Amino acid sequence: MKTLIFLFTLFLMISCTKPVEDSMLISSLDQITGIWKWESTCGGFTDNCGYSSSSHYAQIEFTSGAQFIETHNDTVYFAAHYEIQKSEDNHGTLNLYKMGSDDILSKGSISILDNKLQLSFGGELYETYKKIK
Repeated sequence: MKTLIFLFTLFLMISCTKPVEDSMLISSLDQITGIWKWESTCGGFTDNCGYSSSSHYAQIEFTSGAQFIETHNDTVYFAAHYEIQKSEDNHGTLNLYKMGSDDILSKGSISILDNKLQLSFGGELYETYKKIK
């Protein structure tokens, strides 16, 4: 009987453990390739934030072929070629170019801070992303 109680208690302890979150440790712009989920946009003259939700979400992808693809609610919103000019291991400038051209479309700041990607394309707004793939 004691063995049965012990096994039952052990079973409950194992089944009640919280699953370990499989998070990626990102500390350098060298790890930029992949898909990043938008979490928030903050700043501006009101210094407020907007957050992703189940009805309003976005992601960006940096491909190994130097393509930048931005989707909003599963629809491609913007695509360009990209180049990163690092000023430090975790900070630099992101240049977005028109596909098949040297014409620069946008230039902004890119940083990896606290395992998150932060982008700012001028002004006082910055976007925060978390790597998912």
